[in-house]
Amino acid sequence: MPFSNPHSAATPFVLIADDEPAVLEVLHSMARSLGWQPLLANTGTQALELFRAHYPAIECAIVDLHMPEVDGLQLLHEIRALNPETRVLLMTGDYVEADTFAGDADEPDGLLSKPFFMTDLQQALTPPRSEAA
Repeated sequence: MPFSNPHSAATPFVLIADDEPAVLEVLHSMARSLGWQPLLANTGTQALELFRAHYPAIECAIVDLHMPEVDGLQLLHEIRALNPETRVLLMTGDYVEADTFAGDADEPDGLLSKPFFMTDLQQALTPPRSEAA
């Protein structure tokens, strides 16, 4: 599994967590094409370890909702506890209403429904205008 050095500065880092190797491989390629430096994890536990080690450099996390050990919602809560400024996007192959997480204390910054296209990922990784400056 590819691993990128989070200490090379100019490129923004994105943590991607999914328990399906094929999904990680595709997302790695898509994120790189969009100018992001991906850090990959195939379990929620591994994602949390990577985040704890590198979170000052990680601008965004894309996490699968359903993973063994630590699922996407648990990971969202842990990431927000460590750094509330990190954008967290959930992804799932299940049907989920867009407002399912509305009003939660740790509401995700976005929801990606698998399968999704490069344009969906690009839109999700682009911060809202109020954050981009």
